[in-house]
Amino acid sequence: MTINDLAAKAVEEIAKALDVQPSDAQAKSVDDIVQQAIINAVLEERSRCATVATNVCTADQDLVHKIQAEIRADEAALIANLSALR
Repeated sequence: MTINDLAAKAVEEIAKALDVQPSDAQAKSVDDIVQQAIINAVLEERSRCATVATNVCTADQDLVHKIQAEIRADEAALIANLSALR
């Protein structure tokens, strides 16, 4: 399921919960907000994982730097992919 699919489903569920039929512009606005919230949550979780990895591997700083570099590269790829989906 893509970020677009998740956001569209969330918009439908929000409209249903509020018992409203949003206009196309309103639905697009809510969709954008939901997509940004998903992106922010993913980035925050990746940051938390990097912090945990750093704390766990303090005895081996070389490993810490390798993990951090991989996380940064993955994060850059994630941002590029998510941006392309918008």
